[in-house]
Amino acid sequence: MLIPLWGGCRDRFKGCVMSFKKKVFQSPSAETIKKARSEAGLTQEKAAELIHVSVRAWQKWEQGERQMPVPNFELFILKSGLDPNLIFWLP
Repeated sequence: MLIPLWGGCRDRFKGCVMSFKKKVFQSPSAETIKKARSEAGLTQEKAAELIHVSVRAWQKWEQGERQMPVPNFELFILKSGLDPNLIFWLP
């Protein structure tokens, strides 16, 4: 059985949100992903290629069918040249 190594997880059998120093990282919304790609001036194909995922995966993220993992979004922000200090996923 795998036990999470981060703090704050009360039930090891249910999904836990990872937190670091009381800051919770959530997957970006579909709208946020579209906005970031648009700001970078990339097509879905180029955006997917940039972070080494399939175009279909990118499309599912933008359509809200699947959640984009936070590390993938962070990688996209950094590799696309967008300002990493901008927080796109705030409501």
